[in-house]
Amino acid sequence: MHFLKVKDGNINTKLKGFSKQKTNDMIFYVCMIALPCLQFIIFWIGTNLETILLAFQSYDRATDTYFFVGFDNFAKVYNMVVNSVNITQSLKNGLTYQTLNYLITWPLSILFSFYIYKKRKGSGFFRTIFFLPQLVGGVSMIVIYTYFAENLIPELWLNLTGSSIVPSGGLLSFEPAVFPTIVFYHLWTAYGANILFYSSSMSQVDASLVESAQLDGATNIQELWHIVLPHLWPMMSVFLTSGIATFLTTDLGMYAFFELDAPASVRTLGYYITQNTLGGGIAEYPFCSALSLIVTFIAVPLTLLTKYLCEKFGPSED
Repeated sequence: MHFLKVKDGNINTKLKGFSKQKTNDMIFYVCMIALPCLQFIIFWIGTNLETILLAFQSYDRATDTYFFVGFDNFAKVYNMVVNSVNITQSLKNGLTYQTLNYLITWPLSILFSFYIYKKRKGSGFFRTIFFLPQLVGGVSMIVIYTYFAENLIPELWLNLTGSSIVPSGGLLSFEPAVFPTIVFYHLWTAYGANILFYSSSMSQVDASLVESAQLDGATNIQELWHIVLPHLWPMMSVFLTSGIATFLTTDLGMYAFFELDAPASVRTLGYYITQNTLGGGIAEYPFCSALSLIVTFIAVPLTLLTKYLCEKFGPSED
């Protein structure tokens, strides 16, 4: 009996120790998630709660107050999307830019990053060249680019060919040339930024793995495809995932280029929301809030689906 009591006592001690360890783990877990949860509550729910509530309200000019109207604003958004050609064009513009970004900027930036990573001739110089523009503010870059597009390029073209590149004014004054000009600016600036990210990530590739592949006779293309790209994929998947939602929300810097007067044919959905919010006054806030919520409801599942597909079917370093 004495032996059984000792044995039971050992079991109780072990159970108490296990329970205490479990309690300590739970305290640690709560402390770790408390800060991000608090940040989410303050900086997302706190800042967006009024916007969410506005989507279900309308503005009364006579009393200068808001009142609840249920889902009327969402019905207005639906009617606008179905009947408005401008919204269809805005979605098309955002999708066109993101598609060109994936088809042009991504491949070129990866190839040139690989060139820098291999330390070919002039790679250090090119790395510096692509880094320096990132030190200049975005608005300053747009001001400089606007001068080039409106004055310098038309003048150079006229001197070289003897004819005007556009019928009148500069590239940003001729509506058919506006969207290609702005898309080129964003593709070019994204190209430089991507090279900085990709080349820095490539420098972390295991050198022994590369040497082993070279000893086995791997070419540069095989090294890029089988070693570098799998290492680069986590970063690429982040850019891909965030880009899926971008075509719904980006304004392509239209406000910095045109303020509230961008031509209808070059607007994006993000710029449309900005234009109505700043130009329409507080009476347009409920409609813009409803439109923003719908965009969020569409973007979130698309983003999560893209993330899942990238993780499931993307290349692995193993």
